[in-house]
Amino acid sequence: MTGPTRRSAGRTLTELVVIFIGVSAAFFVENYREDRQELQELDEAVDAIVFELGHFSGRTVVHAEAIEDGIASWEVSTAEGVRPMPADYVIPGALRPPTPAWETTVASGTANRIEPTLLMDLGWFYNEFVGVHVNHQRQVAFSEREIQPRAELGADAFYGPDGHLLPEFRVHMRHQGVFAADLRRMARWADSLRTVLAETRGR
Repeated sequence: MTGPTRRSAGRTLTELVVIFIGVSAAFFVENYREDRQELQELDEAVDAIVFELGHFSGRTVVHAEAIEDGIASWEVSTAEGVRPMPADYVIPGALRPPTPAWETTVASGTANRIEPTLLMDLGWFYNEFVGVHVNHQRQVAFSEREIQPRAELGADAFYGPDGHLLPEFRVHMRHQGVFAADLRRMARWADSLRTVLAETRGR
């Protein structure tokens, strides 16, 4: 290979090396930028879920207390020889809890960046939380069909000839008590998940 040819080949090789380094650096910078953006999106998603879980925790306890107070009041009145209306509680507003933070995190794919065990725990929580409220929807349907119309006739309409609350209403009150217990359980679970998310940031 002659001198000029060698120099030309050397320049070509140098240019190729420079191009390779430039392309590699560009890929590195782009990957770094994407990683930083995804981590920022994860932080924002975690903040939203933590807030959502806090809202659930507070509201579910309020509803649980209202249900338990109603049942306790019924039991006190019954013990005093009074025949009160059966305890019946309907969550005001939408019966299915909104879960926008979780749904958005899943739909955007950001949930895939959450640590796998924590992601599974969050999925279980939200599935159970919605399921508990589906059970309450059946209680509301019973209330609208059986309790609210009968209430127009007065408390005696809920009792049999023996003076005892009719079985269907005893069962309804038992279901309400289970719902209250489920709400308290979900509140404790939500608090536990909030603590883990706050400490780990989902990583």
